[in-house]
Amino acid sequence: MARGISLLLSKKQGYRYPTEIKILANLFFQKAFVVFLNVFRMIAKEGKLKLIEINTAQTKHKICKIKNKTVLKGNKIQLNLHDGRNIIADKKEYKSGDTLMITLPEQKIENHFKLDKGSLVLITGGKYVGTIGTISELTTVRGIESNKAVVESEGKSYKTLKDYVFVIGKDKPAIALE
Repeated sequence: MARGISLLLSKKQGYRYPTEIKILANLFFQKAFVVFLNVFRMIAKEGKLKLIEINTAQTKHKICKIKNKTVLKGNKIQLNLHDGRNIIADKKEYKSGDTLMITLPEQKIENHFKLDKGSLVLITGGKYVGTIGTISELTTVRGIESNKAVVESEGKSYKTLKDYVFVIGKDKPAIALE
């Protein structure tokens, strides 16, 4: 009856490779080989990065912010997302700043969250990173200054850049944040 945890650590080095550490954990119980796979989502909360354990069903969905759009031949629209993905869509209702929930690995659009007043958002940059709240005001500024958004959370009002606002749902978050 072998019990225990074995860890395999390897580090790939060289100026062409980023530092990479791989950990393989195997748990042995009574001649059975069992691999436990815990999946985590990294979220910025209260100015710190926190790991939140999620179940495997939640790994089939991802939310992505639309950075910009490109018109292709045949009036098709290519949506360029924040993580480098590109999705070709037929609908013209998508705007920059909106968020899409896509299925993985098919990359099909499952849901669309608009960047509007009342949308539930997560602030992803600046002084108030990690704050979750609803948009109370969107301000478009002409000139070189960036557009602004005012986010209400727990009775407080936070003014931030519109680029730092990431829509995560309408009334409740579409992904697990706690």
